[in-house]
Amino acid sequence: MTGEPCGLSSTLSKALAELTKAAPPGTPIPLGFDRGGAYPRVFAHRGKENVHWVTWRRAPLAAPTRLPVLAEITINGTARQLAWAEETTHINDYGTARQITLFEHGQPALQLLTSDADSCPAGMLSFLTSRWREENFLKYASENYGIDKICDYAAGDRSQHQADR
Repeated sequence: MTGEPCGLSSTLSKALAELTKAAPPGTPIPLGFDRGGAYPRVFAHRGKENVHWVTWRRAPLAAPTRLPVLAEITINGTARQLAWAEETTHINDYGTARQITLFEHGQPALQLLTSDADSCPAGMLSFLTSRWREENFLKYASENYGIDKICDYAAGDRSQHQADR
């Protein structure tokens, strides 16, 4: 999409229409939001077939009403255990959604909210939490190693650099 930047709630329906046209008929379209659960109006498309959203709940987390389940999943050949609880919840200005709570050290650590009723909870949590590892790597590599300064688009006069030597 092109045009002036504006809020997600006003551009999502246009972007979704373009995604739907670009995807083969019947292809599921997952939409991921970074803590967009605080703004349920962006999920107004919920009636669209084959479109699901996923986001994180902003703090404070809702108190889980179910006990956690311990699951072992394998990612890239490495086994990993996750403790999670799944339930439905009500989101004001939206309606019913699926809530998956990740437990760490016996306590709720984060909550995923989604309209996807079918995907594996442990798989969804594992995939989405890996995003944080990637984001933190880029953040700290930039701060500590200047990876964003390796190259730039500024043209310079090389003769000046030669004279400085």
